[in-house]
Amino acid sequence: MDAVPLGTVTVTATGPGTYTSPKVTLPDAGFVTWVWEVQKSSQPEWVRPFIASDWRDEYGINVETHSVRWPLTITPEVREYNVHKGGRAFDRITVSGFPENHPGFEGDGYWQPDVKEFTHTVYGPFASDAELTEDMALDDAPVLTRITTPAKNGVYDIGYGEDDRIQPTEPGYYVVVTLFDGDDRVQPFTSSPADIWERFFVPGPEQPLSVVTQAQASAFVGDPFEDTALVQGAAIPEGAYLVFRAYGPQPSGEDPICEVPFFTSKQIAVTEAGHYRSGTTSTDEAGSVYWVETLYGKDGKVLAEGRCGAPGETTVVSVRPPGTPETPTPEQPELPELPPELALTGGTAWGAWVGGVAAVLLLAAGATLWFGRKLALHRDRMENEGEEVTIEELMNQ
Repeated sequence: MDAVPLGTVTVTATGPGTYTSPKVTLPDAGFVTWVWEVQKSSQPEWVRPFIASDWRDEYGINVETHSVRWPLTITPEVREYNVHKGGRAFDRITVSGFPENHPGFEGDGYWQPDVKEFTHTVYGPFASDAELTEDMALDDAPVLTRITTPAKNGVYDIGYGEDDRIQPTEPGYYVVVTLFDGDDRVQPFTSSPADIWERFFVPGPEQPLSVVTQAQASAFVGDPFEDTALVQGAAIPEGAYLVFRAYGPQPSGEDPICEVPFFTSKQIAVTEAGHYRSGTTSTDEAGSVYWVETLYGKDGKVLAEGRCGAPGETTVVSVRPPGTPETPTPEQPELPELPPELALTGGTAWGAWVGGVAAVLLLAAGATLWFGRKLALHRDRMENEGEEVTIEELMNQ
């Protein structure tokens, strides 16, 4: 057997009953199975005469196996923000976190086959960007089109072909939402309708000037992080510029205080509607960092300003746990050439816990935890409706 042992725990039984093993921390996602054994040599001296020989449970028993599902990381970005009515929008979606052989697993009668595709749904038009919130009801939202891509790591450019056109016909706001249903090996994923990197706008006669921002949600101490502003408006004043300021870090849970920034960006010229980055900063302390963006006219007059502690404008900085790996990012290929028939305008572009093994034992016993993907042929499906199931829950069924 070529499975890799992850650790060993011991349970001492003093009589008939149900016993729970100590918890074990797993270094990564994947299939995990428990193997129990009783060794005659490890028993008290007075017990050994009553034991014929050592005993070990079989490898890969259904109820002793658990799938710790892989978490996905998806970084999307529309190529332009403003799109003329009848024009085309384009999106780049960077995907990481899948097992390298996904979606190649075809199932074995116990674990279900890998889900083969993502779905990218373009919702819109919406009269106001205020409708594009985290909790927006997608079931009732208007749909422009749906596009699928393979459920595997890589960089996907959509909107360039005849079969994946993103071509809005009405003025308003649009957003691309990416959905992966999840399978027996990978966690489900739905991108946020509030993601400003996935919006585009078809201008009507007038659009008021506004700024919507979205800070990087989390970072580790010492690592770079940044803020992003989406400037919107039918007419951007000549000479306008943005300045980003970061305050903190301060203990999470306290009322935000934005008095003296530890980071102030350069003056970033704003020439058209689109996304603008603050530039990166970092901090050697953990806590909450609060961003405030300010849009100025060429005379220094404030045209729009964010609020300290506004939703989406906080970066939570934490200490990197020992051994935490960095998530690899696929190489970014050159952008495809735009289709020639349309002129376009636009802006700038785990650890997991496994525990709770129940066993009825009369003697002191040890349990060995093994990891390996070849165990798939031994499993019977025990998960419910896509929810994670612990070893304890499996054993209690």
